[in-house]
Amino acid sequence: GRKFSNPLITNDGVTIAKEIELTDPLENIGAKVISVAAVSTNDIAGDGTTTATILAQEMTNRGVEAVNNGANPVNVRRGIEDASQLIITELDKRSKKINTNEEIEQVAAISSGSKEIGKLIAQAMALVGKNGVITTDDAKTINTTLETTEGIEFKGTYASPYMVSDQEKMEVVLDQPKILVSAMKINTIKEILPLLEGSMENGNPLLIVAPDFAEEVVTTLAVNKLRGTINVVAVKCNEYGERQKAALEDLAISTGTLAYNNELGGGFKDVTVNHLGEARRVQVPKKKTTVIGGKGSKGNDQKHLDLLNGRLKQTTEKYDTDLLKERIAHLSQGVAVVRVGGATELAQKELKLRIEDALNSTKAAVEEG
Repeated sequence: GRKFSNPLITNDGVTIAKEIELTDPLENIGAKVISVAAVSTNDIAGDGTTTATILAQEMTNRGVEAVNNGANPVNVRRGIEDASQLIITELDKRSKKINTNEEIEQVAAISSGSKEIGKLIAQAMALVGKNGVITTDDAKTINTTLETTEGIEFKGTYASPYMVSDQEKMEVVLDQPKILVSAMKINTIKEILPLLEGSMENGNPLLIVAPDFAEEVVTTLAVNKLRGTINVVAVKCNEYGERQKAALEDLAISTGTLAYNNELGGGFKDVTVNHLGEARRVQVPKKKTTVIGGKGSKGNDQKHLDLLNGRLKQTTEKYDTDLLKERIAHLSQGVAVVRVGGATELAQKELKLRIEDALNSTKAAVEEG
């Protein structure tokens, strides 16, 4: 547990589960199994971890009881798996679609235990759309406020867990980074060595986004990050085909750079630190990357939107139409940022956890009811 840490006031299930440490080794294994259930639920749904913990504990109790009374353990496991599928089907039937701002506000308020947070999240969704990007940040005052800014999000995460900056959340946060966008896989460290050296001299963190990285590249970057030689993060874009090309192109435009093509294998010899993109902040949790406050010029951003709108008018294929509409919406709406305040650091952290849980619950309710 937190023997030598500051106390944290929270009712967040996964946060509590992670801190449980029992002195008995066998009992601790059991506690860790339950903790894994909470963490998995948090990774997939973002909330509901207390419910998952209670359900896991009850299934364990009933399962052990059944085995002690002579039941076959394999059959018990199969029974649990079959029952879970029946419950999922029934939940799908009973789920109610969330459509109005009032319903969104209600879900967020119930999850957070606060009407004020419910209203804030409903406002954020009204600003950027139900499928828009909403993120949190620390405020420098005691007040919690909402703002919108330029931003973009895509599927992709850090290439190595050794690159994370927040061990508790297992995420990367970079402030004022330089950004290299590569349209091709980066195969050798030699290709990007001049840019790494330039970034070290420049002093800014470096974000490298590419479709893939050779193992040698990931290992070298991770080792140098751990040593404190350079603050660098490699992000693998997990989109594919046209979606990948679109994600890299939109990222490059919004941050004021290009998606560089290294197809001829000549490295990025003509690319300097001055050619790289910039942003106010980048957040990289386990499944996605959010770039906030990209420094692309408003003129180029508008030209890019005009180009996409022009393509949309000429496109008849449904897949292409849907992709273009999605890109235009994301680029137009930007990112909503909830700046979380608090009278103390502990109060701020507790409120931030509640807001993040409420955001995840509300998004899940909008998507699935």
